[in-house]
Amino acid sequence: MTLEAGSQIVYGAGLGSAVLSDLRERRVANALVLVTAGGGVAAQIARAGATGAASALVAGLATLLLLWAPWRRGHLGGGDVKLASAAALGVGLAALPHFLLAAALAGGALSLACLVASSAAERARVGANLAALRLGLDLPAPAAARGAPSVPYAAAIAVGAAFALAQGG
Repeated sequence: MTLEAGSQIVYGAGLGSAVLSDLRERRVANALVLVTAGGGVAAQIARAGATGAASALVAGLATLLLLWAPWRRGHLGGGDVKLASAAALGVGLAALPHFLLAAALAGGALSLACLVASSAAERARVGANLAALRLGLDLPAPAAARGAPSVPYAAAIAVGAAFALAQGG
């Protein structure tokens, strides 16, 4: 087994474990983020040396900066931001647009599925929030803070990473 293949296995195992954790507990442990990040960086280094390392680091930092504001506003969980940044390390800068777009589309589909599976009261709250957005009003506290159902976004992040890597990332 090559270093790149072994690193990709570690990367995939970290992402897969994060998905399972998010599905069960709606939480992604920092240890799983670190495993994902380590495997991703190692795979990039094995693939392209110092250039791969630089590509991984820029992709991870760009993802962190992109998701910082939504996290600060309470629209994303901290574990999701950390996991997305770690996953970006493994796809690298060239595949980052594929990763971000695929993760966003998968996240939208997952959010819709969670909405359909939620209670009528929760769907009514979502409708009220959408109406408030159209009127330019502030949204209430994030759903997770109220104990309402949340979206296990790690699954969307993993789908985005898989898509980006399948595209040659």
